Amino acid sequence: MNNDLMKKFLTTLHSSSRDIGITNVYNEVLKINGTKVTSGTFSNKLTPTSEGHILTLMEFMSVMKVLELDDNGRHVSVFADMLEVFSLKCDKYYADPNINVTYQSISTALMRTSKEHGEVSSEIHAALKDNRIDTCEIAKIKKEINDEIDSLVKLRAMLIKASNTNERIK
Repeated sequence: MNNDLMKKFLTTLHSSSRDIGITNVYNEVLKINGTKVTSGTFSNKLTPTSEGHILTLMEFMSVMKVLELDDNGRHVSVFADMLEVFSLKCDKYYADPNINVTYQSISTALMRTSKEHGEVSSEIHAALKDNRIDTCEIAKIKKEINDEIDSLVKLRAMLIKASNTNERIK
């Protein structure tokens, strides 16, 4: 196992938890699974340099649930780094939490989804000209579908962020 990737994963888990507040994460984990450790021990378990304290699988899953419920995509970054440890890749990210949600940014994101959908349709129609889909064609189709999914996920995250702030969109 690549120790650098493991360290990156643990650091991302720690910083994502710190963004919410480790005490807040601890309190939510208590509600989810009733962990038996103290707040200080829990904090040590989240610290990437701590060798003596390690999260249990149940604690890790609970922390990930807390990060997911925070609804800003932090859990996706942690999962992406975890998958890298196993030489896997996560392509589905949420919108940048720092993105400025405006009428223009939403319109641009919406147009991108339409563009990506058109590219999916185009690849499928091109592949079906000879009434079969070969391995090269399916690779192109899958790439375009993944691009469309990515654009939809980003649009959804942007709209969720807009609804959470409940401010007028200018």
